[in-house]
Amino acid sequence: MTREKVTTIQGYFVTIGAGEGELRTRAVPAAGPAPGAAPAVERFSRDWPRINREMAPVVGVMSDNVDNYDAVAALPPFSMFPWFFVIPGVLVTALAVLALRRRSPEPAPEPVT
Repeated sequence: MTREKVTTIQGYFVTIGAGEGELRTRAVPAAGPAPGAAPAVERFSRDWPRINREMAPVVGVMSDNVDNYDAVAALPPFSMFPWFFVIPGVLVTALAVLALRRRSPEPAPEPVT
């Protein structure tokens, strides 16, 4: 994610908002006087303020975290992530097995006479 991509996404919302206004003021009246003549446009016009309200924080978070995307992109590929747990787990298990095998049984105490 880059600052330019976030700006492009913000521009999409401006464009969609302008398009919604055009649909509401031109397409619905052009569809005719019958109620429900353009139900999809009417539904979109009704839902657009909610959609815009819900998506604005998402775009804001994207904008606020552009620097963090670079840090995440610098991480190793996600397919390697399990190996960061598997390899140390195998090493710890192998060392534990070696430690148990090296332990020699303690000699039995000699009877006191």
